[in-house]
Amino acid sequence: MKGVKNFLKKIGKFLVYGTLINQLSLPIIQSISMNVTPLTLRKDLINLEEIADIRKMDGYESFNSLDYLNLANFLVHLNKKEGDDCKNFAYSTFDNYQKIIEKDKRKKLSDKIRIASGYSIEGGHIWIEYKKGKNWLPYETTKNTSIEDIKNMKMYSSLNFHRRLNFDEKDAHSIKGTKILYPLPESFFRGYGLLEIPIRMWKHFFK
Repeated sequence: MKGVKNFLKKIGKFLVYGTLINQLSLPIIQSISMNVTPLTLRKDLINLEEIADIRKMDGYESFNSLDYLNLANFLVHLNKKEGDDCKNFAYSTFDNYQKIIEKDKRKKLSDKIRIASGYSIEGGHIWIEYKKGKNWLPYETTKNTSIEDIKNMKMYSSLNFHRRLNFDEKDAHSIKGTKILYPLPESFFRGYGLLEIPIRMWKHFFK
């Protein structure tokens, strides 16, 4: 009887530790992966001369973080390449934003944006969030901003077509103003943990 109890205790410990490792590992791995991602992406050297006329518009000096995001996103889509995905659009928009505000001497807006990401059994997504008041709001970078939108920036920003994401849940975001992501507490208790990796592979090869 004692041997059975010891065996059950060992099984119980194995299940508890196994579950913890399974659930805690994936968000950490995902965050590390997202922090390495920018190093592997194609780098576009944006030319601010492309928006020289826009930077001379009346009201440009009062652009806020959302206005600059729209402008940065416009440049990304202007220079996009075949095969670009949410990672390219999000990181390139982030980089363009930081470059433009630095050029305009508006560095106080630098920490008004951050990178955000999420994943599920179906896959993952990455986007940008911008700060409005005390709230962080989503910005879907895969949606295009046109030159016509830029010319009517304040109206376009008020309509904010980029608010609707192509994803439902967030599992990580970056330190504001940077591309350094860290997992959120809720991400450790969502989904199937490390088991999602083989499940995703199975779904990819046998869909």
